[in-house]
Amino acid sequence: MNIRRSGSIFVYDAKCKYTRKILPKFSPDDEYIRPVPWQADPVQTFLKEQFGWTPFTSIFIDEHHIYTGEAAIGRLLRRCRSYKRVGRQLSCFSYRALTTRLGKLMYSRSPEYLHGVYLLDPAARVFIDTLRPAVDIPVK
Repeated sequence: MNIRRSGSIFVYDAKCKYTRKILPKFSPDDEYIRPVPWQADPVQTFLKEQFGWTPFTSIFIDEHHIYTGEAAIGRLLRRCRSYKRVGRQLSCFSYRALTTRLGKLMYSRSPEYLHGVYLLDPAARVFIDTLRPAVDIPVK
């Protein structure tokens, strides 16, 4: 017997060369985290439905919640084997200061300062579920 589970999504900025370089180095303990570009049409539609606008920030989506900004990066790191090593190194950086500098350098704008955990709106879920990896978990 199997239980079907939806995987998680990490929404990242595909235009950022630093993100593209760093993202493959993370080894998720849970291999069912799919990186999806912020620029993807389904992500844009999802964000408009969920928030009423398209916030430009890091986003982690799991079964029932959306983590944004610092909370998204924290959630991603906790789900990765490299958390103890990378998490300690990143904890000395201010997410806001770092993303503000990168945003101004690369886009002449800063990411929205939207940080926190939100319940996933059922109306928005339909736009993102097509991007989720489906997982069959064997149960004995």
